[in-house]
Amino acid sequence: MSGFGPFNGVDDNPTSRLMEELEDYLKKNALPDSISGRVDVRSCTIYEVSAVGALTQFSELLQLYKIDPNEEVVFIHFGVHGKADCFNLEKQAFNEANFSCPDEQGWTPQSHPIHPRNPDITHILTTTLPLEDILEDVGKKYPAKISFDAGRFLCNYLYYQSLHMSQINGTKSVFIHVPPFQVIDQPTQLAFARELLITIASKILK
Repeated sequence: MSGFGPFNGVDDNPTSRLMEELEDYLKKNALPDSISGRVDVRSCTIYEVSAVGALTQFSELLQLYKIDPNEEVVFIHFGVHGKADCFNLEKQAFNEANFSCPDEQGWTPQSHPIHPRNPDITHILTTTLPLEDILEDVGKKYPAKISFDAGRFLCNYLYYQSLHMSQINGTKSVFIHVPPFQVIDQPTQLAFARELLITIASKILK
Protein backbone atom coordinates (compact mmCIF):
# COMPACT_ATOMS: atom_id res chain seq x y z
CA MET A 1 0.00 0.00 0.00
CA SER A 2 1.27 3.49 -0.68
CA GLY A 3 0.63 7.20 -0.42
CA PHE A 4 2.47 10.37 -1.39
CA GLY A 5 4.51 13.01 0.38
CA PRO A 6 4.17 16.81 0.21
CA PHE A 7 3.98 18.67 -3.09
CA ASN A 8 3.34 22.13 -4.53
CA GLY A 9 2.08 23.74 -1.34
CA VAL A 10 0.40 20.61 0.04
CA ASP A 11 2.69 20.28 3.05
CA ASP A 12 0.51 17.77 4.90
CA ASN A 13 -0.58 15.14 2.40
CA PRO A 14 -3.38 13.07 3.95
CA THR A 15 -2.14 9.92 2.25
CA SER A 16 1.18 10.28 4.09
CA ARG A 17 -0.65 10.20 7.40
CA LEU A 18 -2.73 7.24 6.28
CA MET A 19 0.41 5.26 5.49
CA GLU A 20 2.11 6.34 8.72
CA GLU A 21 -0.78 5.06 10.83
CA LEU A 22 -2.23 2.20 8.81
CA GLU A 23 -0.05 -0.60 10.16
CA ASP A 24 -0.86 0.26 13.78
CA TYR A 25 -4.51 0.70 12.86
CA LEU A 26 -4.63 -2.79 11.36
CA LYS A 27 -3.03 -4.24 14.49
CA LYS A 28 -5.71 -2.64 16.65
CA ASN A 29 -8.50 -3.46 14.18
CA ALA A 30 -7.64 -6.96 13.03
CA LEU A 31 -8.80 -8.33 9.71
CA PRO A 32 -11.61 -10.90 9.77
CA ASP A 33 -10.59 -14.46 10.63
CA SER A 34 -11.58 -15.59 7.13
CA ILE A 35 -8.65 -13.70 5.60
CA SER A 36 -6.38 -12.63 8.49
CA GLY A 37 -3.89 -15.44 8.00
CA ARG A 38 -3.88 -15.05 4.24
CA VAL A 39 -3.29 -11.32 3.89
CA ASP A 40 0.07 -9.67 4.52
CA VAL A 41 0.48 -5.90 4.21
CA ARG A 42 4.16 -5.88 3.38
CA SER A 43 4.71 -2.17 3.02
CA CYS A 44 3.06 1.19 3.67
CA THR A 45 5.26 3.31 1.43
CA ILE A 46 5.24 7.09 1.08
CA TYR A 47 6.38 8.04 -2.41
CA GLU A 48 8.16 11.25 -3.27
CA VAL A 49 5.98 13.38 -5.54
CA SER A 50 8.39 13.21 -8.45
CA ALA A 51 8.50 10.93 -11.45
CA VAL A 52 12.11 9.87 -10.88
CA GLY A 53 11.72 9.50 -7.12
CA ALA A 54 8.46 7.56 -7.20
CA LEU A 55 9.61 5.21 -9.95
CA THR A 56 12.90 4.57 -8.13
CA GLN A 57 11.07 3.74 -4.89
CA PHE A 58 8.59 1.53 -6.72
CA SER A 59 11.40 -0.36 -8.46
CA GLU A 60 13.19 -0.83 -5.13
CA LEU A 61 10.02 -2.31 -3.63
CA LEU A 62 9.78 -4.79 -6.48
CA GLN A 63 13.37 -5.84 -5.83
CA LEU A 64 12.90 -6.05 -2.06
CA TYR A 65 9.72 -8.11 -2.16
CA LYS A 66 10.28 -10.78 -4.75
CA ILE A 67 7.10 -11.66 -6.62
CA ASP A 68 6.00 -15.21 -5.83
CA PRO A 69 3.95 -16.63 -8.73
CA ASN A 70 1.95 -18.65 -6.20
CA GLU A 71 0.80 -15.51 -4.37
CA GLU A 72 -1.74 -12.85 -5.28
CA VAL A 73 0.12 -9.54 -5.09
CA VAL A 74 -1.85 -6.30 -5.17
CA PHE A 75 -0.48 -2.76 -5.16
CA ILE A 76 -3.00 -0.39 -3.58
CA HIS A 77 -1.99 3.21 -4.21
CA PHE A 78 -3.54 6.26 -2.54
CA GLY A 79 -3.32 9.89 -3.62
CA VAL A 80 -5.13 13.06 -2.61
CA HIS A 81 -7.63 14.83 -4.85
CA GLY A 82 -8.21 18.30 -3.47
CA LYS A 83 -11.66 18.67 -5.06
CA ALA A 84 -12.98 15.17 -4.35
CA ASP A 85 -16.04 14.73 -2.16
CA CYS A 86 -15.78 10.94 -1.94
CA PHE A 87 -13.34 8.08 -2.54
CA ASN A 88 -12.53 7.76 -6.25
CA LEU A 89 -11.66 4.23 -7.38
CA GLU A 90 -9.57 4.83 -10.47
CA LYS A 91 -10.34 2.42 -13.29
CA GLN A 92 -7.48 3.32 -15.61
CA ALA A 93 -4.35 5.34 -16.26
CA PHE A 94 -3.16 7.23 -19.34
CA ASN A 95 0.27 7.08 -20.94
CA GLU A 96 0.61 10.83 -20.53
CA ALA A 97 2.54 13.03 -18.13
CA ASN A 98 1.19 16.57 -18.38
CA PHE A 99 2.09 18.31 -15.14
CA SER A 100 0.38 21.56 -14.21
CA CYS A 101 3.20 22.29 -11.76
CA PRO A 102 6.75 21.01 -11.31
CA ASP A 103 7.19 17.78 -9.42
CA GLU A 104 9.45 17.71 -6.36
CA GLN A 105 12.53 17.37 -8.58
CA GLY A 106 11.49 20.24 -10.83
CA TRP A 107 10.22 18.25 -13.83
CA THR A 108 7.26 19.75 -15.70
CA PRO A 109 6.49 17.47 -18.67
CA GLN A 110 3.89 18.56 -21.20
CA SER A 111 2.03 15.87 -23.17
CA HIS A 112 4.93 13.50 -22.54
CA PRO A 113 4.54 9.71 -22.87
CA ILE A 114 5.13 7.87 -19.61
CA HIS A 115 6.38 4.67 -21.23
CA PRO A 116 9.52 5.44 -23.26
CA ARG A 117 8.76 2.82 -25.91
CA ASN A 118 5.18 3.89 -26.51
CA PRO A 119 4.74 7.40 -27.95
CA ASP A 120 0.92 7.19 -27.90
CA ILE A 121 -0.18 9.46 -25.05
CA THR A 122 -3.80 8.35 -25.50
CA HIS A 123 -2.90 4.76 -24.60
CA ILE A 124 -4.78 3.46 -21.56
CA LEU A 125 -4.05 0.68 -19.09
CA THR A 126 -6.92 -0.66 -17.01
CA THR A 127 -6.92 -2.39 -13.64
CA THR A 128 -7.70 -6.10 -13.71
CA LEU A 129 -9.39 -5.95 -10.32
CA PRO A 130 -13.21 -6.24 -10.38
CA LEU A 131 -13.71 -2.59 -9.52
CA GLU A 132 -17.49 -2.61 -9.96
CA ASP A 133 -17.82 -5.50 -7.49
CA ILE A 134 -15.45 -3.79 -5.08
CA LEU A 135 -17.46 -0.57 -5.28
CA GLU A 136 -20.68 -2.45 -4.63
CA ASP A 137 -19.26 -3.67 -1.31
CA VAL A 138 -17.34 -0.64 -0.02
CA GLY A 139 -20.04 1.72 -1.26
CA LYS A 140 -22.45 0.29 1.30
CA LYS A 141 -20.41 1.88 4.08
CA TYR A 142 -18.47 4.72 2.50
CA PRO A 143 -19.07 7.38 -0.17
CA ALA A 144 -17.26 6.12 -3.25
CA LYS A 145 -17.44 6.01 -7.02
CA ILE A 146 -15.51 4.71 -10.01
CA SER A 147 -13.44 7.32 -11.83
CA PHE A 148 -12.04 7.06 -15.35
CA ASP A 149 -9.58 9.94 -15.11
CA ALA A 150 -6.74 9.93 -12.59
CA GLY A 151 -5.41 13.23 -13.90
CA ARG A 152 -2.04 13.63 -15.60
CA PHE A 153 0.16 14.35 -12.57
CA LEU A 154 2.06 11.93 -10.33
CA CYS A 155 -0.99 9.87 -9.37
CA ASN A 156 -1.63 8.91 -12.98
CA TYR A 157 2.12 8.57 -13.62
CA LEU A 158 2.64 6.04 -10.83
CA TYR A 159 -0.59 4.22 -11.64
CA TYR A 160 0.38 3.75 -15.29
CA GLN A 161 3.81 2.46 -14.28
CA SER A 162 2.23 0.10 -11.74
CA LEU A 163 -0.34 -1.22 -14.24
CA HIS A 164 2.39 -1.71 -16.82
CA MET A 165 4.44 -3.71 -14.32
CA SER A 166 1.35 -5.76 -13.49
CA GLN A 167 1.16 -6.84 -17.12
CA ILE A 168 4.72 -8.10 -16.90
CA ASN A 169 4.78 -9.88 -13.55
CA GLY A 170 1.15 -10.90 -13.05
CA THR A 171 0.45 -8.64 -10.09
CA LYS A 172 -2.61 -6.42 -9.69
CA SER A 173 -2.85 -2.71 -9.09
CA VAL A 174 -5.44 -0.11 -8.15
CA PHE A 175 -5.35 3.60 -7.37
CA ILE A 176 -7.64 5.40 -4.95
CA HIS A 177 -8.03 9.16 -4.87
CA VAL A 178 -9.06 10.36 -1.42
CA PRO A 179 -10.46 13.78 -0.47
CA PRO A 180 -8.81 16.06 2.11
CA PHE A 181 -9.43 15.26 5.77
CA GLN A 182 -11.68 18.33 5.96
CA VAL A 183 -14.11 16.46 3.69
CA ILE A 184 -13.70 12.92 5.06
CA ASP A 185 -11.83 12.77 8.36
CA GLN A 186 -8.76 10.66 9.05
CA PRO A 187 -10.44 7.97 11.20
CA THR A 188 -12.99 7.37 8.44
CA GLN A 189 -10.29 7.18 5.79
CA LEU A 190 -8.33 4.66 7.85
CA ALA A 191 -11.46 2.57 8.27
CA PHE A 192 -12.09 2.81 4.52
CA ALA A 193 -8.55 1.61 3.74
CA ARG A 194 -9.12 -1.42 5.98
CA GLU A 195 -12.49 -2.15 4.37
CA LEU A 196 -10.97 -1.82 0.90
CA LEU A 197 -8.22 -4.27 1.83
CA ILE A 198 -10.77 -6.77 3.12
CA THR A 199 -12.94 -6.39 0.04
CA ILE A 200 -10.10 -6.80 -2.45
CA ALA A 201 -8.82 -9.86 -0.59
CA SER A 202 -12.27 -11.43 -0.57
CA LYS A 203 -12.57 -10.94 -4.34
CA ILE A 204 -9.26 -12.49 -5.37
CA LEU A 205 -8.43 -15.13 -2.77
CA LYS A 206 -9.71 -18.57 -3.68
